[in-house]
Amino acid sequence: MTSIIRSRSRQKTHLFLALSSFIIVASGVVGFFWQTQQSSKAADMSVVGGPSLSAAAVDHIFAQAGSPMVGTGAIVEQASRTPILMMPLRWACGGPRPTMAWQV
Repeated sequence: MTSIIRSRSRQKTHLFLALSSFIIVASGVVGFFWQTQQSSKAADMSVVGGPSLSAAAVDHIFAQAGSPMVGTGAIVEQASRTPILMMPLRWACGGPRPTMAWQV
């Protein structure tokens, strides 16, 4: 009698572990496909055109916010014109580095 109870208890434990494992794997698969779909949507977006704020406007915003970056509007505007991913490549190929205000 006790062997039958132990056998059923083991069967229930194995069933519970199998269902739990299935739920975890299924959740991972669903999450992977959802993330892949979301990243493909983000890859389609691009920014076209130059910066929409002038250096003076950026300086004004920094001043209104009490930021220590007041006076760096020209640098921010220059950086917005250069694709961030290309900057290190240009520097490695001997291209000009942007001049920072404190280096002038």
